[in-house]
Amino acid sequence: NKYIEKIVEAFNTNDRELLASLFPKHARSKIDHFDEKIDRIIRENETWPSSIIRYKLNEDNNYQSRADMGKIYREVYANTTIEFADPKEGEVHRPSLKIAMVIVPVDDFHENNVGISIFAIDYGDFSTDGVDKEKDGYDIYAFGH
Repeated sequence: NKYIEKIVEAFNTNDRELLASLFPKHARSKIDHFDEKIDRIIRENETWPSSIIRYKLNEDNNYQSRADMGKIYREVYANTTIEFADPKEGEVHRPSLKIAMVIVPVDDFHENNVGISIFAIDYGDFSTDGVDKEKDGYDIYAFGH
């Protein structure tokens, strides 16, 4: 939940550094064109008025964990919807954003790997089939790219 709250805060303030900080350094180095993808998310968000009214976890959330010789690794699959207020006069209605992500909250094997490893965002329902094509566990899919 803290990751979703931080994402909402980053969107409300268009804070690129906050959004980028949710990805561990290890993930940043593995994601192709990381900086450009983060910039694209912020640019897309800047075109809309900031009017987030609520965010909610969707039903298809889950986690998996494993341990080996006392070390723990866990992945959380989080899906959320961010909804926006009705537009003010002269503004365009902003559709809901859907976010799907894989969060690594505990990784005793690689301490610098805690954070978001896969992040997908788009309007309405979208397919995550094209996410993480390399199958390395790290990717950002933002608005069709």
